[in-house]
Amino acid sequence: MDELIARLEAPTEPDRLLDEAIATYLWGEPTPSGNVGEARVLTWWHGGVGRSVAPRFTESLDEAMTLLPKGFDYGFSYSRQHGLEAWVQRPFKQGECFQGYAPEGDDTDRTRAKAICIAALRARAAGC
Repeated sequence: MDELIARLEAPTEPDRLLDEAIATYLWGEPTPSGNVGEARVLTWWHGGVGRSVAPRFTESLDEAMTLLPKGFDYGFSYSRQHGLEAWVQRPFKQGECFQGYAPEGDDTDRTRAKAICIAALRARAAGC
C-alpha cells in the first residue's frame, strides 16, 4: 500500500498502470478471460461483476470517489504549503481523518481525483 500511495503522490499525469494497480489492490489479481487478437484479456472480479478495464481512478473524480470507504465524508481545501488537499473521515469521528495531497497543486478534477485516491487508500489501509 505504501508503494501505491508513493506512486500516487509523484507528480504525474493520469496513469493507466497505476489505475490497474489500484484495481488489483481492491479486487485481487485479475484472471485471464480470453484473447482479443494477439492480446490476452484480464478481468478483475468484484461483487460477481467482471471488469476487463480498470476504472480511471487517477483521472476521473467520479471513479476516484468509488474508493471512499462506505459511509465516509470527504472534502477539499487548498493551502500554500500543500496545494490541493483532500480529506476523508467517518462522520462525527474526531481525529480519524485521512488526507491526500495532489502534488500538481492546481485545482482540477484530475488533481482532485488523485488527492481523493490517496486519502481513500490511506483510510482503507487503516482498516476502514
